[in-house]
Amino acid sequence: MSDEDNMRLAIDVAKDAEASGGAAIGAIMVKDGKVIAQGLSNPWGKRDPSNHGEIDCIRNTAKDNDLMDMQGCTLYGTLEPCSMCVGAALWAGVDRIVFGAYAEDVAGNDYEYDNYSSEELAKTSRKAANPSRGKIEIIGGVLHEECKELLKDYKEWQKQ
Repeated sequence: MSDEDNMRLAIDVAKDAEASGGAAIGAIMVKDGKVIAQGLSNPWGKRDPSNHGEIDCIRNTAKDNDLMDMQGCTLYGTLEPCSMCVGAALWAGVDRIVFGAYAEDVAGNDYEYDNYSSEELAKTSRKAANPSRGKIEIIGGVLHEECKELLKDYKEWQKQ
């Protein structure tokens, strides 16, 4: 399946996240062309500030697949991963991150530094995770408009 096909699956997960009371942000993990886990963004409902879609997906990948080294995996998310999620993907050994909407697409998003770029962050922090591993690939803007539309009613991470 293509990056676009997998992003459509992540969009479905984002809709499930919103229906469960979380933000409309979802993630899936793909290995060898198959979806092996998904994650919903619901920090408020789970009473866990780290429960972003990507973190939930990484946790589910490890738990459900007994997979601590996620080399060969691609993490798809509907929103650009925050610095915490990029760090978790690096530590987990994920090879690729593909996302749809950019952090700046959410009104009032001041959780990251000015001109935040997950790709630039990964370039500067990858040595902290595993210096023997190659560079993580980050691709943004896949189905950008569809992913941005999921969050159009959000301001400062609250649905308006």
